[in-house]
Amino acid sequence: TAARVRHLDALSLKIPQTWTTVEALVLETQRAASTEAARLLVDLREIAVRNEAKPEFTRRLGALRDRHAWKIAFMKLLADRRLRS
Repeated sequence: TAARVRHLDALSLKIPQTWTTVEALVLETQRAASTEAARLLVDLREIAVRNEAKPEFTRRLGALRDRHAWKIAFMKLLADRRLRS
C-alpha cells in the first residue's frame, strides 16, 4: 500500500537509529518490546531488499540472533516472521 511505502521510505532515512532501537527493545523484558523489535526487523529486511543491501541485513541479523540466542520467546518471534540469518 502507499502508506507502507511511505513508512519504509521514512524509516530508510534512519536505518542506523532503527538498529539501535531494535537493540534497546531486545534488552527489555516485556513481550511488547520484543514484538516491536521483530516488527522493526521485518521493516529493515524489506528496506534491505529494496536497496539491494540484503547481505548487510543478514549479517547484522545474525549477530543480533547470536547475542540473544538464549531468549527463546524472541527467537520464536523471529522464526515466526522468517527472520533467519
